[in-house]
Amino acid sequence: MGKVDSILQKANQQNQMRPMFSSYMAIMDQYAKRGDIHNSEKMLHRMRQNGYMDRIRKFQALIKAYINAKVLAYGIRERMKADNIFPNKAVTRQLAQVDAFRRTGCRICWIEDFPMGQ
Repeated sequence: MGKVDSILQKANQQNQMRPMFSSYMAIMDQYAKRGDIHNSEKMLHRMRQNGYMDRIRKFQALIKAYINAKVLAYGIRERMKADNIFPNKAVTRQLAQVDAFRRTGCRICWIEDFPMGQ
């Protein structure tokens, strides 16, 4: 997965062209499926850098990464609210899954644990 990510990044830098939203989402979905929070956050950051507005779909993938990693997504609701994103039914269900980690004692993951400049 990392190689695909780096190819996308190089293509962006060399061609001065913005990769398609669907390309970013395909990579982010794969990271989320593996529970790779760091790289999911990194893809979200790169999409923002390339001018893609925040959409609920990006947050769904990000929350899925936290769920698959079995990690509490501390501050995710606040991040969504700050980006003017409001949960639909599917995201509300995902948030309930993440909240269950609070009760089971799973690891808490702070947003600051993932530097965005990498």
